[in-house]
Amino acid sequence: MRARILKELCIHPLNPLALAKELGIDYKTATHHLERLMKQNLVTKKGEGYGAQYQVTFTPSQQRAFEEMTGNWEKSYNENEEK
Repeated sequence: MRARILKELCIHPLNPLALAKELGIDYKTATHHLERLMKQNLVTKKGEGYGAQYQVTFTPSQQRAFEEMTGNWEKSYNENEEK
């Protein structure tokens, strides 16, 4: 779940409600994982209150490595689905 959240936040910053809708998950699930990702210094919160947006804290090289890694996961998953 956290990889899916990070992948979505790599595209653009989102608030928890928008993130939950985008991923088809419960709002509380989104906020739980965002809090954990903040504790790991993988995302930051921009703004205050209900509409505060979250964004990844990756450097460009970290983002490329993350996208390569998750792309390989998706490729493997899709290949297994076809079998």
